[in-house]
Amino acid sequence: MLEIPIYLLVLGAMGLVAVFGYVYAQRHLNVMEAVFLMAGPRTTMMEYRAVTGVWPTSNSQTGFPDAMFRTGDRDLYRVNAVQIREAGAVDFGFSRGALKGKVLTIRAWERPGPGLPVEWLCGHALSLPGTTAAVDQTTLSEEDLPSPCRAHK
Repeated sequence: MLEIPIYLLVLGAMGLVAVFGYVYAQRHLNVMEAVFLMAGPRTTMMEYRAVTGVWPTSNSQTGFPDAMFRTGDRDLYRVNAVQIREAGAVDFGFSRGALKGKVLTIRAWERPGPGLPVEWLCGHALSLPGTTAAVDQTTLSEEDLPSPCRAHK
């Protein structure tokens, strides 16, 4: 007789863990979509910089539509806005769920040296001393960011 309440208690605890794990996974999936979408802007920004010697400061300079990257029903997508800004930064705006209205910045990190020694930083990630990176305007909390996007000190 005692086994049934214990079984129900354990089952309830497992259900709670599953629900909270699902919510976390959904937020993480939203952020990862922005990271995957970075391939397009990164390529066009690097091409622009290689030709002109400076980073683009707007979407129109790289051929992207003004701020709105995706058309149609904006609520259909997790990421609905892509905005290229100065110094090699791209801001991704979220349109659904717990991240609605939040921003993730992915920015260029230039190392001194010949050519185009550029790497890309996500979110609150820190560049090395003596290097330059665009301003981070990420409004996501640390728990919503994947590990490479967190400010590890």
